[in-house]
Amino acid sequence: MQFPLFVRSKFLTLMNEWTIYDDNYNEVFYFTKERFKPRERIQIYNDKTKKKLMYEMNARKIIDFDGEYPITNFKGELVGTVERDGYESLINTQYVIYNSSGQRRIIVKRNYSWRDYIDIALEAIPIPGLLDLLPIDFLRSKYMIVTHEAQHVIDILPTYRNLRQGFEIDMLDDLDAEDLELAMIGLIALMVIR
Repeated sequence: MQFPLFVRSKFLTLMNEWTIYDDNYNEVFYFTKERFKPRERIQIYNDKTKKKLMYEMNARKIIDFDGEYPITNFKGELVGTVERDGYESLINTQYVIYNSSGQRRIIVKRNYSWRDYIDIALEAIPIPGLLDLLPIDFLRSKYMIVTHEAQHVIDILPTYRNLRQGFEIDMLDDLDAEDLELAMIGLIALMVIR
């Protein structure tokens, strides 16, 4: 996986669909979430062909303000759990990712949440592509991934191109394989569950 990564979304289908590409435009992950389902289910594949299911996240409850999503691999083995603190997320979006042993490993959170209000106001301007023309990246809500040791390792910046929202993901520091896997799943949770 070569950083930076780019995420593109597709919303005009029966399912929400996202693709993560690396810097060479190779597919890294393809993931879907069915619409209008009472219990959220997120499937993560290695590419758009959907031949190889890599991970799956299922909500434990139909209505769950705090949100807990066990993550299983293609063998059905528990890889970890994504948890959202509902009350904290009202003010500042945050997902905590635990490994299969229940140890807190990764935190995905919003950086500078006050920017969202400005971002929402600017998105309301009915001129397609206006956000791309203005030098307002400093106003957009950024997200970050930190380790359990509070080490800032990944930046996530929402992008808007051709009326489609996406994300650019930049790695700032190295992670071991297990934490990188959990960070990518946390990133997917941020895009799908938020």
